Parts: sequence; structure tokens; C-alpha cells
Amino acid sequence: MYCEDYDEGCDNYCSPKSICKPKHRGILTGNQQPLCLCPASTFGNSCYLKNDHCRKSPCLNGGSCIVTYDLTDTDNYICLCTDSFAGDHCQFPRGMVSIKIIRSPNTTLQTADVAATTVSYSDYYVPSLRFDVRHQQVYDTLPSHIKLIYSNKLTAFAPTIAVLKVYGPNYRNEEPRYYVLYFHSFQEDINITVDLASESHCPLIQITEIPGKLE
Repeated sequence: MYCEDYDEGCDNYCSPKSICKPKHRGILTGNQQPLCLCPASTFGNSCYLKNDHCRKSPCLNGGSCIVTYDLTDTDNYICLCTDSFAGDHCQFPRGMVSIKIIRSPNTTLQTADVAATTVSYSDYYVPSLRFDVRHQQVYDTLPSHIKLIYSNKLTAFAPTIAVLKVYGPNYRNEEPRYYVLYFHSFQEDINITVDLASESHCPLIQITEIPGKLE
């Protein structure tokens, strides 16, 4: 109770600066041994295995180095990157898409008309006229500021097009409304302000078959 007892089992068992707790390991097997609580950058049963890689600051661009204590690899660590970088050592810059949404007097959309919204970011391929969705965001309201941070590891450019889909209160019976937020090719960063006016609204096109006109 008052730490008056001394267990010799901890003598030279754990590495310096570690904490030794006698007979705290192997209780279930009956082979009780001291338990070593290791300080940072050391690990193993007796805390003699060292991982000093984080002292060399291997993580770039403000990334944080974390020792993983993997017994199969004494040099194992991971880098926790900031939002602006990616990669094993935070060496790849990320791009950013920032969109501010305003509602001027010419805005065709009101807050009461919104039950939920989604934003789809896609790449557009001219030869095939194909849109490939890269990212999608979901909101339960009409956001005033939309932000996307994407990795430049696979592509150096932001998604070509962003489309806002707005679901109304009667979304089960009504089609959503579509707004083109931007259409830009080969840009690394996009920082724009969009007014949800009639110019950005994309009405649905219904194709009606006229007898005798289509085969």
C-alpha cells in the first residue's frame, strides 16, 4: 500500500527510464514476470528496442511522426499529414476547391425549398463525352461554403466540373434541381463565388417520342 516492499525481479530487467511493474505479465499462464512500461521511441518486452526515426523528422510539410511499435519492424513509423499534403512522408501537395454560395435577389432557390443537397465533382473526357465522379459531398441544408481537398498524387488537377443537386421537401414526387457550380479544365486550385441564379440552373430535359419521327 505504501510502496515499502521491493521486488528484486525488476533489477536490470527493464531499460533505463522505463517503469517496471513486478509480476504483472504472465498471470494467466502462471509464469509471472515483470511488465515494462516503455517511454517514447522504445518498445519490446524490456523496452530495449529503439525507434529513433521520428527524431530525424522524416515527415515533411508539417506532418507529425508517430511510432507504430510494430515488433516485426524496428524502424516502423507513420506520418500524420496536414490537410494540405498527402503521401507516406507528406511529400505530395493536395489541391483545393473552395466555393462560396450566395443568394442574390436574382437567386431562384430559397432556403425553404431545400431538404438536402449533394455536390458531385467529376472529370470530363472529351473523346468519349464521359463524366467520371471523383468526389461527392452530402449536406442536410444549402451550404454557404463548400470545400474540397483532393490529393495530387494521382492527378495534378482539380475535378473538371462540380454540380449541385438540390432535393426539395417533396423530393419523393419531384425531381431534384441541378446547378452547375463551375466547369474548369486543367486547374490545380479553384476559388470561386457562385450565385444560384437562373444562369447556373440546369433544367431537366424530357425527350418525348413523336410518332413517325423516331425509328
